[in-house]
Amino acid sequence: YVPTSISSSSLPITPNTPVPEWLNMLSHTQNNLKSTDVVVAWWDYGYWLSILGNVTTIADNGTMNSTSIENIGFSFMGTEDQSLKMLSTYDQSRTQYILIFIVLQVQSSSSTSSAASTYVASPAGLGDEGKWFWMARISGQASQRLINQSFMDPSSPWTDETAFGVSNNQTGQWQWNVRGLNSTIYKLMSYTEQLYSENTGGLVQPHASGVKPTYFNVSYIAGLDQSPFEFQGLVPLVALYKIDWAAYNNATKTTG
Repeated sequence: YVPTSISSSSLPITPNTPVPEWLNMLSHTQNNLKSTDVVVAWWDYGYWLSILGNVTTIADNGTMNSTSIENIGFSFMGTEDQSLKMLSTYDQSRTQYILIFIVLQVQSSSSTSSAASTYVASPAGLGDEGKWFWMARISGQASQRLINQSFMDPSSPWTDETAFGVSNNQTGQWQWNVRGLNSTIYKLMSYTEQLYSENTGGLVQPHASGVKPTYFNVSYIAGLDQSPFEFQGLVPLVALYKIDWAAYNNATKTTG
């Protein structure tokens, strides 16, 4: 499904329905990026970005090449160094951005220890915070290829999401382990959540402190100014990060 016009802010949030923040982001990329700029994103958003956003993607909804989707999954699940080693193969001069879509659930805080904080944000499961499992599984099924190509560490490969943590049965939230906390997808999601929370002036707190990425700088976040009450506590955020290739190349002693 590809959105063709800007709808009202009363759009319901479902995994297959665009929200105003997506239309906002697509307008931003169309007006501020070049059509040859590559925006790395999960393949679900490929048609939206290429057709309405007027940018280039590595994989879209019509991609028959499973290798591209596996590589994208690896880029999100790997560390930042692993991610950018992979993305370097797609031409650093063009591959300038990475994009995520997350939906936060804002609820009243059960804690009374801080009078300044009334609400807490947590992953709602409607965006990449609910899709990263597939990023892990799809890239994991290509583990032998990725090892052979020197992208995945042969001493610690992964095949699915269990390498990145466990599900907390009491809270219903995913509990990331050290590897998960160092994954590119976690850093991008957690930092976006942190920035949204900070933008509320203390009204909303993140469920966990965000981790600022090393090689990804915020370019634009659609939904950053949204009220936490507009969608009955659901806050959709589409975050575009610019890749700092200079910093990566300098740190790893590589060239683009």
